[in-house]
Amino acid sequence: MQVTDKALDKLEELRNTSDAGPGEGVTLVVTEDENLGLALMAPNDEDQVVEKDGDPVVIIPEPLIETLDGFVLDYVETPGQEGFTLERPNENEIVV
Repeated sequence: MQVTDKALDKLEELRNTSDAGPGEGVTLVVTEDENLGLALMAPNDEDQVVEKDGDPVVIIPEPLIETLDGFVLDYVETPGQEGFTLERPNENEIVV
């Protein structure tokens, strides 16, 4: 999964304004209703970690790495929408 610079900046801001502990980043999690959500967690060795200035910002847990392969996480701000998007280029957009 790729993370755009804008999404990385917003996720870093989210992590920094939350009560993230040392080594924690914003982690993609599957919710009870099988949607993607966000949580603060420390990464496991098998997880994909996107860092900024040496700190984990985005964590993709190992079970989701293959599923999210080829997707792009972005942050959009338009008059009708503001938030994170997860899309696979040339396919339908999923808003999280």
